[in-house]
Amino acid sequence: MNSYNGFSSNVRAKVGNIQLKAIKSGKFPKPTQCELCLSTDGQMQLHNEDYSKPFADAHPICRSCHLALHIRFTNSDRWRKRKADINERRLEAGEEIGSNWWDHLINQPIVMHESLSAKELKELQDRDLKLFAELRYYIYSDQKSK
Repeated sequence: MNSYNGFSSNVRAKVGNIQLKAIKSGKFPKPTQCELCLSTDGQMQLHNEDYSKPFADAHPICRSCHLALHIRFTNSDRWRKRKADINERRLEAGEEIGSNWWDHLINQPIVMHESLSAKELKELQDRDLKLFAELRYYIYSDQKSK
């Protein structure tokens, strides 16, 4: 797993594990429909643009959309074609197009914290560690009481 939007592969893996445990424990809904193409077939995954918000920024999407979304940095044609397919499906379903979170993504990675000072970056890292500890407690607290 590579870094994404300035979040290391380690942070991304931790967030993924926390999300999976939350789904398995019933504390977060299991994805059943792709937020992009509206498909209910195949493997659904959670996508985050901002891993500092593991649940608030968790978007359920199918594997095909997820792959196209992530490789938009290196294969923008694949993402452009997938977006055209998504828009076609959404129009057929009577859904709105053009005003969704993915419609305005750029085709180059952004670093969400690149403008932070060293002190602000340290505070962000400390906050992330605290957040992970709180999420682990939240996920495991019901299991310990059973």
